[in-house]
Amino acid sequence: MARHDLRPEDCIVVEDSERGLAAATAAGLPCMIVLSDWSRDADFSGAAQVLESIREVPGVALKWADGKRDVGSRDA
Repeated sequence: MARHDLRPEDCIVVEDSERGLAAATAAGLPCMIVLSDWSRDADFSGAAQVLESIREVPGVALKWADGKRDVGSRDA
């Protein structure tokens, strides 16, 4: 991030697992979770957004960039 002069609040991680969420959180980065058949019942309470499909990511990411943080399809 430093190489590109980005701040954590300028970034968002896209993950599909509890471990990925934990890594993003440990790095101080917000994380969008995309559910899968293997992770659907996991605890993603620390996620910024929980999405049902990878197809939602572009639209949600654009809204996130515009400052509209509550745009996910499922509460985290």
